[in-house]
Amino acid sequence: MSDFYFVPAERLNLSDAAKRRIWRFEAALIGAGLWVFRLLPLRMGRWLAEKSFATLGGWNRRAQIVYENLCVAFPDASPAEMRRYVRGTFGHLGQAMAELAQLDKIWDAGCVGFELAPGAKQPSPDRPTVFVTAHVSAWEFTPLVARRFGFDIPIIYAPERNPYVDTRLNKMRRAYQSQLISSEGGLFSFMRALKRGQSVGMTVDTKLKGAPDLPFFGLDTPTNTGPASLAERFQIDLVPVLGERLAGGRYRVVIQAPIKARNPEATQQERIHDMTQQINHVFEGWIRARPGEWLCLRRRWPKQTYQQLGIR
Repeated sequence: MSDFYFVPAERLNLSDAAKRRIWRFEAALIGAGLWVFRLLPLRMGRWLAEKSFATLGGWNRRAQIVYENLCVAFPDASPAEMRRYVRGTFGHLGQAMAELAQLDKIWDAGCVGFELAPGAKQPSPDRPTVFVTAHVSAWEFTPLVARRFGFDIPIIYAPERNPYVDTRLNKMRRAYQSQLISSEGGLFSFMRALKRGQSVGMTVDTKLKGAPDLPFFGLDTPTNTGPASLAERFQIDLVPVLGERLAGGRYRVVIQAPIKARNPEATQQERIHDMTQQINHVFEGWIRARPGEWLCLRRRWPKQTYQQLGIR
């Protein structure tokens, strides 16, 4: 992950003081944007954020990574479709920022609905669960499951390299009314929470270095098996949750049926891998249904995968 958002200074041998100055500068820019998005009516703020991020996204150094990820996921897409998907990804990021800036207002206005998919169970504080989601559509709304059903879910997240931006974003996430846990050592915090009888939630569609290689869009890549491992260890449900944008400035959080190992007689490791592959399959379906709403700013597959496919 890059240290900076706008300033191409990664290769410079900067002092800690110089880094902090750049971080403060970038945090001020991002803070100003969030302030504007919060002041505007939600629909106008979302529109402005989407258009501005989509326009500027093509100049972002991560645009190439987005393009490469989408080429792997959608090998038959035309160049015009691929350009639309990449532009949509950055527009989607803009909308997510505008929504985060008004998350508490959106909740207070009653604009977030909750739905149980066929076979799903209503979340309950008496039934510990591992909730998982992906950076797809309105994923920032999925932790509100805890607030809706009256319990606390410790949520694992990847902190921003810029500590000032991280602090700003986490202030807005207070609307979840749940504990945020850094991904650094987060699994142990989750185990403690589960031992206390709590549920936990995590976003797990990114590549995890050192994790087992499992298929994602038909190609092996390091995949986080932590959610399935926790579900197996504590014998609790593993439940995908999807956040969606609806018309009229409304949102829907869909709680899906629990994922179970297809062969209960398999070894524990085999069951964990099977459940993780099922999670990947669920995420693939979400992404195929909305290609421009998958926030894939980091490489999802090993570099050699892109090279073998001739993607540059």
